Amino acid sequence: MLGWIVSAGGGVHRSKEEFVLRENSKEWVESLTAPERIEVCSPILRALHTYASTHVHSVRGWLQAGPMSVIWALLDVQALAGVTGTLMEIGVFEGRTFGLLAAARLEDERLIAVDPFGSDQRRDTFIGNMKRLGVEDRILDIWAIPSAEFGATQDCRALEGKVRFLSLDGAHDYEKVLADLAISERVLGPEGIVAFDDFFNPWYPEVTDALFNFLNQKSKLVPFAIAVNFGPPSRGANKLFLCPENAVSRYRGYLERSLRGNLRKARVWRGVEVDVFDFEKGVYKFDPLLLIEPARA
Repeated sequence: MLGWIVSAGGGVHRSKEEFVLRENSKEWVESLTAPERIEVCSPILRALHTYASTHVHSVRGWLQAGPMSVIWALLDVQALAGVTGTLMEIGVFEGRTFGLLAAARLEDERLIAVDPFGSDQRRDTFIGNMKRLGVEDRILDIWAIPSAEFGATQDCRALEGKVRFLSLDGAHDYEKVLADLAISERVLGPEGIVAFDDFFNPWYPEVTDALFNFLNQKSKLVPFAIAVNFGPPSRGANKLFLCPENAVSRYRGYLERSLRGNLRKARVWRGVEVDVFDFEKGVYKFDPLLLIEPARA
């Protein structure tokens, strides 16, 4: 029995539920990556596993186990498939989600954090968390300014088409959400992913309104998955995942197998199928490290 359950509290335990992978799972994982990439993938997969199962508890924030498992799975498949680029977050708070992105970083990749923080203490807490997690200054760019100001910089222009994963959880005002989505679309690479927070959050209806209007402007971003938050808005929010059309089948296909125990339904929305993942009964996530490095998993 190969499977993991991530409890609502975020811990990872061996599953005692019926969760049996098909016999061709090893072939499936191997089909996602070239043999020469196994040596590169293994440390990344282990770092993701370690952060998601252990270190995430030490960083304050609202990222719950369910939405975290979707981000984790998507970073898994990017590592396996050799998708490279910058990892970025707009609205980092103290780094709970950013720590997961940092765990996925390859040797020559950069991390970018954009957040005005609001106080030196909040910024210092974020920096302290990153140092404790082993994120070195030389690979981390911190922009302690509003995202609109960052979007006007030459550094942002130089990022266009180079970001492979962007977590978007910035300001919740309608116009600022529109601006952040425009930045996200500009910097995203051809196989990049945007994790959009507060989707259908009743506390911030203008966030979803801004998203709908942005997508109506013939955006190149296509929604492919929704991670449903389990619990009240004070404990976290739904996340919507988007990417360019050419990458949808890869990411949907991987999630449908990696988290099939949590796949509630597929709905046609905006002319495409979007998978809805629900985590009311826990999180069942397949860990590819079990097949690549069974002795160390």
